[in-house]
Parts: sequence; C-alpha cells; structure tokens
Amino acid sequence: MPQLDVYGYELCPPGVEISRLAAEKFDIPVSYEQLDYLRAPQDRYVFPKTDVAFTMFSIEQLPRDCGVAVGNMLDYVRLGTFHIEPVPENYPISLVRLSVV
Repeated sequence: MPQLDVYGYELCPPGVEISRLAAEKFDIPVSYEQLDYLRAPQDRYVFPKTDVAFTMFSIEQLPRDCGVAVGNMLDYVRLGTFHIEPVPENYPISLVRLSVV
C-alpha cells in the first residue's frame, strides 16, 4: 500500500534498530523512533498525527495504567486505535474454550 505513510514507535533503542533493519531488508517504507507511550512527554511524539494507532503484544506488558497508555495514543490519532493483545485472562471465553466440545 504505497499510498500509506507508516510510522512505528518502539520502547527500547534496540527494538528501533531491529525494526529499521527489518523494514530495510523487506523493503517496507516504515519510519521508526523510540517512545515510551505511557510516560513520554508530548515533544517525544515526533511523527505527525495519524489516522489509526496499532499495537501488538504491547499493552499486555504494562502492569497497570493501560488506560493512560491508550489515552495517550488517542491524542495522536484521528480515527482510533486497534490492538492485538492476547491476554486470555482478560476475556471470559477464549478461542481454546470455543474449540473444545
């Protein structure tokens, strides 16, 4: 989807470097920077406001203040957020339970 501008924030500098190398290796036009989206001041959000924020296996690692983290993301998007956070204890029915008869 060449019409999309894609940005990524990573918590740790090594994560930024690995992400940049992967984007280069697979020729995917994504820009990455370091950011702690739970505690970072506004000036650390270096990318422009986007339509959507996406997380994967990120919020699940926060011991608390998930609402603060999502609220911070919502300040920098126009449409909303999308999260893939497989934390089975947060859901009353898991896919495993659905498949057992």
